[in-house]
Amino acid sequence: MSKFHTSTSSTQLPQLTLSSTATLSPRATLQGTHPITIGDGAIIHPFAILNAAHAPIVIGAGTIVWERAEIGGSGNPVQSPAVSTNQDAPKADMAQQTTSIGSNVSVHPLSRVDTGAKIGDGAEVAVAAHVGAGAVVGARCRVGEGEIVAPGARIGVGEVLYGGGKRRVRHIGAGVVIGVREEERRALRELVKGGGGVGAGTTNR
Repeated sequence: MSKFHTSTSSTQLPQLTLSSTATLSPRATLQGTHPITIGDGAIIHPFAILNAAHAPIVIGAGTIVWERAEIGGSGNPVQSPAVSTNQDAPKADMAQQTTSIGSNVSVHPLSRVDTGAKIGDGAEVAVAAHVGAGAVVGARCRVGEGEIVAPGARIGVGEVLYGGGKRRVRHIGAGVVIGVREEERRALRELVKGGGGVGAGTTNR
């Protein structure tokens, strides 16, 4: 009997490839039939949703998906007056794209990253932010609280999206740590494991 929450009464789960050093809460929700891959040291919190109904999901090393964040949503278009959208991109094409979260990314509570979106290494998707289907968020970007990146839009490397779609480039100095420090990461792993964990290296088919 699976420990994972599913959105239906079916016992079928996505094919899951979980690194031996990743931490996946048994209270996270896994949906869909496409494969899900979770990289080294990644942490998936309770009540996070990994929805592979429309396309595969790849989550990179060291990435943290916080509680009630959703990866791989429906891909329905969202409207944003501030960030341009490629409205001609067919939904069928979006459905074929892998939803890719890079390494050392933080996807915060209540945020959404829709089907086919690409999040670069070291980026941050803040609380209640929404990255639309097929959008590309560059490495070391920050999508601010409640901000919307429209489907098909592109945010350049190091850009910060804030204040209803304003953009600026953040300058990352030498030695600056982006994301969660290792000591905080260790504490998070223990917290997530506290509710029971998934065996290292688990692959569900």
